Amino acid sequence: MKFSLFALFSKIADLILKKSENGEKKQEIQEVKINIFKTCLVNVMYVLVILVFIDCIYPKLELSDYIYSLLEKILNYMMA
Repeated sequence: MKFSLFALFSKIADLILKKSENGEKKQEIQEVKINIFKTCLVNVMYVLVILVFIDCIYPKLELSDYIYSLLEKILNYMMA
């Protein structure tokens, strides 16, 4: 009973800490992290583009300088 509990807790700890034995597993984890980051970055860019359109429609909001600079930084980062 004690051995099975210890094995269960060690498997849970391995799952939580995501320990990997070989380099391929680490590389797969890095690829997943990069894909998630790209998706988040694209979603932020979509929001900024929508804000630029809203700023064009309603110029009294005066969002232009800040939003344009953020959008430019993200586009430059994505192109690099």
